[in-house]
Amino acid sequence: MVIQFLSLVQAKKLISQGKFFFKTNLCWNRLLSSSSSSSSGSGDDLSSDQPAISQQQVKTSGLKFQNVLNYLEKSVRLFVGDVNSEEYREFDQALSIVRSSLESMPEFHQRIDKIDDGTLVDSQKLLRDRFLQSRSSILADGSISCLIYPDLGLWNKILPEKFLLDFMVATILGALDYLENGENLHYSRVPSLGHDYIEESRPSNQQQTKTNYIIIAYGWNHYLIDLGQFENSYQALWQILKFLFEQSSTSMLKNPFPMGVLSTLPRNDCMYGYKFLNQSDLQKLRQSKLLISIEKLDMIPQETDNVERDHRIGLMAKQILLSNEENIGNRWYDKSLQMVFVLNKNFNQLYSHGLCFEQSHAKIESILQLMDHSIKFLTKFKPKTEEEYTSRDIQFKKLQIFDSKSKRLTEIINQATNHFAMEKYLNICSNRYFQLSMLQFVDYGLDMLEKEFQLSAEDWIQISFNFTLYKLTGNIRPCYQRFLPNGDGAEIWFQCLNQEMLDFFHEPNDRQKLLLALESLKFHREILMPEDSSSKESQNIESILLVYQNLAKLSFGLDLNKSYPDSMMANIDSLFKLKSIRRLRRSTAQITTLKPAQNYYDWHLVTNGHSYYDHRINLTAHLASNQMHFTLTMLRCGSEPQLRNISVDKILYELDRSLRQIKNVFQN
Repeated sequence: MVIQFLSLVQAKKLISQGKFFFKTNLCWNRLLSSSSSSSSGSGDDLSSDQPAISQQQVKTSGLKFQNVLNYLEKSVRLFVGDVNSEEYREFDQALSIVRSSLESMPEFHQRIDKIDDGTLVDSQKLLRDRFLQSRSSILADGSISCLIYPDLGLWNKILPEKFLLDFMVATILGALDYLENGENLHYSRVPSLGHDYIEESRPSNQQQTKTNYIIIAYGWNHYLIDLGQFENSYQALWQILKFLFEQSSTSMLKNPFPMGVLSTLPRNDCMYGYKFLNQSDLQKLRQSKLLISIEKLDMIPQETDNVERDHRIGLMAKQILLSNEENIGNRWYDKSLQMVFVLNKNFNQLYSHGLCFEQSHAKIESILQLMDHSIKFLTKFKPKTEEEYTSRDIQFKKLQIFDSKSKRLTEIINQATNHFAMEKYLNICSNRYFQLSMLQFVDYGLDMLEKEFQLSAEDWIQISFNFTLYKLTGNIRPCYQRFLPNGDGAEIWFQCLNQEMLDFFHEPNDRQKLLLALESLKFHREILMPEDSSSKESQNIESILLVYQNLAKLSFGLDLNKSYPDSMMANIDSLFKLKSIRRLRRSTAQITTLKPAQNYYDWHLVTNGHSYYDHRINLTAHLASNQMHFTLTMLRCGSEPQLRNISVDKILYELDRSLRQIKNVFQN
């Protein structure tokens, strides 16, 4: 679906609010990556009159960095009303600068290092070759808040300490060099009643004191480094990072809480934690020129195919955004300009690095130019010999930002951690009529469930969803399994709730009761849905379900009867002509299971969500070969207070827990 916007600003705003644009034809994609090798048809000769590359093409065609820029350049037109506007020209110019500079890098100075098995390697040539040949993953999150540097292919290489330190320091200094000679990007945040106040400072702003220090966030600690006191900033940073690496096995990294202690993702929880902070040191952190975060990610490096590589790059993006479960989301200073390095737990492999600028006021073209500048700086620096890095008295200050022993702070952190577990699900749309969110369950797929565990995915989902509602409400609610119409056009329904299932709910750790519940579901299915009719599934699911396009129209107040580009649905009125739809009014919860043959990415935001219907909850589960997707809709019509007070994200959170619990009981 394509909807024209007045400006990039409007598009970014809507995306940042978690609207439906996340998986549509975006120019920013969390999993936008590819292998370093080229492939046929990858789009090297894309002409300007060709349509924008689709998201699916980007994921599978092995695009190089050049093609990613082409994709950006073409896709951005979808979000701009006037391609001749000044804003678009700035964006287009920034892309051209990045492309031209990366294709004409200066010669490297020679330096020899040993990598992996001790073989001598010209490491500068290695960096140059990797930048030029494997420039694939510069893009990241759909909220336009993070950029990943081009993949160096070093994630499966054992790196000498000097190589890694030289690389990190040179990359940091490259960004600082841009900030000193280009735009002085400076951001701070002040949480206030659940929303952020962002203060932006540029050289023209005379009220802001210009600082010359940076903050290094490492583990639970934050270090202030005033680069103005050193004659050689490169040497100072090199020795400081070396000191931190040497301390990695000590208690300084044993965190009492997750790293994202005061994230504002669950804003209403975390904003109260600010009253427990040392305001003086917090202000220093806000005024720092650049934040450097050194993150660890436990991952077994191995040669992988493109699919697993995409998943790995996705993990890198999440880590750079500091938005995984362990970190609770973005750190509480996430409105600052932040450079993140993701290393393995032994600090001898570089998984990824990038810039996190978190929906701040920074112009995207400035961030692209900053990245371009730091890459050029890295590729032309001339490192010193190790003898020149002899230990000297390097002084730096450890900030005391918060007291981790505070009991009240502990309570806030634990509450925020719990709430973030619900925030991790994608909230597609929410208004006074309905809520819609999506969960992507990727721990294991149908092959593992059905072949290794001998567990029916449909039964597993059915019991898990019923168990979820039981835990949330304490009541037993009827839940219907809905199969697609058979060849005669008749709807086949059955009530899946039975005594065996209730017995299991009361003793959810009893494997025998779980097996009896599964057997009862199988019995009902064989009687009510014989094999000879189950294969007659309708291919016209569009006539039953509303796809995300109509949901988007309803959400944004667009004309439901108006035809938009790339429309995938017939007129919405056709839905109301289906007599069988009226049967939905009898159920308080409904499950629809869909087979892999359906194109999930075309309609994954499906919903029956309209105030016309009287049922309360609709779970659509797409059973793909390698992963499962759940889309949950909750209608806000009706008068059941229990359901009206439960958020759709909380249901998904409990569904996730139920799925895992039942799977573990079944295995054991």
